Amino acid sequence: MTINPTKIYKHQYLINIAESAEWTADDQPPASLISMPFLNPHENYVITSPVSADSPYFIAYKYGLSKHSHDRAVEMLTNNTQLVDLHGIIRNPNPKIAPLLDKYLEQFKTTHWLRMCRSNHKVILEFLEKHTDKINDNNWRQLSGNEHEIAIRILQKNPHKINYDVLSGNPSGFEIMKQHMNLINWNYFAGNTHPDAIRIIEQNLELVCTDAYWSDVPWKMDYCTLSQNPNAFHILFENPHFINFKCLMYNPSPSALAYIEANATQINNSHVPYLVNNPNGLSLIEKLLKQEQISEDVVMRYYSDLVTNPAFFDVDLDYQELSKECSKIIYNELLEKAFHPSRVSRWLDYHCENGGTPEDFEM
Repeated sequence: MTINPTKIYKHQYLINIAESAEWTADDQPPASLISMPFLNPHENYVITSPVSADSPYFIAYKYGLSKHSHDRAVEMLTNNTQLVDLHGIIRNPNPKIAPLLDKYLEQFKTTHWLRMCRSNHKVILEFLEKHTDKINDNNWRQLSGNEHEIAIRILQKNPHKINYDVLSGNPSGFEIMKQHMNLINWNYFAGNTHPDAIRIIEQNLELVCTDAYWSDVPWKMDYCTLSQNPNAFHILFENPHFINFKCLMYNPSPSALAYIEANATQINNSHVPYLVNNPNGLSLIEKLLKQEQISEDVVMRYYSDLVTNPAFFDVDLDYQELSKECSKIIYNELLEKAFHPSRVSRWLDYHCENGGTPEDFEM
């Protein structure tokens, strides 16, 4: 791997060689790693000092290296702790990262514990299980929604710490919730996908609320939450008055998508932000764009949601055209800022102060 050290790009994914490197058994962690602020002022960029003229440079982003799961990456971090990024190591699924987690125990802040409570990595949750005294009330709320078996085990050991509102919607926490049905939040429970939870929902349909005024109360099931539940579509189909059409667009169930497609004439630009987040909804977006039922400009407003949709690369969209539209939006925004009258006025003043006249002023 040969890298030109003068070409360090600012975007994490472009310069994260640690993540894209082809590691082999012969690779040895670099002897010394040094910061190169004269190449890039960002302190999180690091580069190895080559042992010889033929040795490759290893460029990495601290965060990317710290969350890299390969054994070589963990070895580099263990031997070169100046490369450790705390936000990165708490996202690392490699079991060998455990000693580093122990090493930095007292340096973790509330935001780090929050992220760990959301983690689905065994090594992170096992570390969390040893240090539940570090979890504050808000982070217990996050952990109460975690479906991992270790998270559930932690909750079972600490029932007095559980946020039962959030647990009501956690399918993996259903067995705990069954023992505390007096604490159920029906609003959250409406989104619970556990088969037994669905049966309980079916038995309590009188609690479904379609009035926004009551949508947040714990003793009612909000129809928006119910409409997003992929295992509850048969309930919605039998009770169409419970369907919130916009919220249904978040529902990844194929049956829900079939219902949406059957009622596609109702779709307009206001539904785009909901549909772009549905893994099964992008093919419908493609169809609606071709029919000019929704605007490409509106779709592009939600470009970040679109490209992070797991099904994005499975859809036959015109990516070049989408990219052009995105660039056009940015270009127009730049023009609007750059040629704002206040800026033009300052440029004109500067021009005149340096011997120019309004007549020969050019933008």
